[in-house]
Amino acid sequence: YTIPAEGTIADSARSGQAATHLDDRGCAEGCSDVNPLTNELVVGRGDGVFFFTAEDRGLARPYKGEKWAQWLDGYVLLASLEPSLQRTGITIYDLQNKLSAFHMRLKMGEGVKSVVSVGSTAWVLSSGMQLLRLTEKKTSAKLEWLLQKNYFPIAISLASDANYDPGAIIDIYRRYGDHLCKKGDFETAMSQYLHTIGHVDTSYVIMRYLNTQRISLLTLYLEKLHELGHAVAEHTNLLLSCYTKLKDSEKLDAFINGENGGLFALTATLETAAAASTAQNGEGDYGGPAAVPSESDLSRDGGGDNDDDDDDDGDDDDALISGFDVER
Repeated sequence: YTIPAEGTIADSARSGQAATHLDDRGCAEGCSDVNPLTNELVVGRGDGVFFFTAEDRGLARPYKGEKWAQWLDGYVLLASLEPSLQRTGITIYDLQNKLSAFHMRLKMGEGVKSVVSVGSTAWVLSSGMQLLRLTEKKTSAKLEWLLQKNYFPIAISLASDANYDPGAIIDIYRRYGDHLCKKGDFETAMSQYLHTIGHVDTSYVIMRYLNTQRISLLTLYLEKLHELGHAVAEHTNLLLSCYTKLKDSEKLDAFINGENGGLFALTATLETAAAASTAQNGEGDYGGPAAVPSESDLSRDGGGDNDDDDDDDGDDDDALISGFDVER
């Protein structure tokens, strides 16, 4: 790449080919770097961070202040003067998860003199001749911090990208569901609990939805149990009861008659199905052991047993995670 302080950024000409025009503006010295693995160029300017391939300009990230830019094995290290504080801040940005993985500020009056990186470790020399070594934390340490702050979506993404133990990922989904239940978001919580089918005891989830206002979500869970082959007779009884409470005769009839291509295979006894059908037609009350109790019958109202919640909101894509250690 040809990157002047003033003028055009271009992909350097190859043998017998003309250089490709990429952008009309250059950048200051030290404000660009090339990813040695992908040959992607990162450029830091006063109005943002810009990424280029050999063919065209790619992503852009708004980021005010003149800055130093450096690739760091899947991350971009940015150093810039923060105008409001008049101090130089160092930020490491996680490109894949689109979040700030690390941030710190240098002493007042100090700037960045030089940056050298090898793999996921960077050495930063300040103008005050202070040498900092920034080292990426292990995945387990980053996950622990994320879970403490309830940044569950980021934790799931990080664990999945790192090919983490499937059981550990399932447990994060469970904890995320518990967190959402405590916030009263039972619908989104159910989306997380569906991932735990086959791994978490079904009663753990069902007890959180034994409320007349949540029968539709409980029905969704029970249908998924049948679809994935994890339902037993008690689940079938409860599903029939849900259809009855919802007065969903179409699904009830389809279930009993074995329609929908066997999606809801009938596993309950004929007596149970007949009792549910009778209740649907107003000729009796289905109140077997698996019947959905009324709200007054519940010992608790949703939520969960997870005590990890605090005031942090884990759904912020711009969240700052402590992904690096600093040594001076």
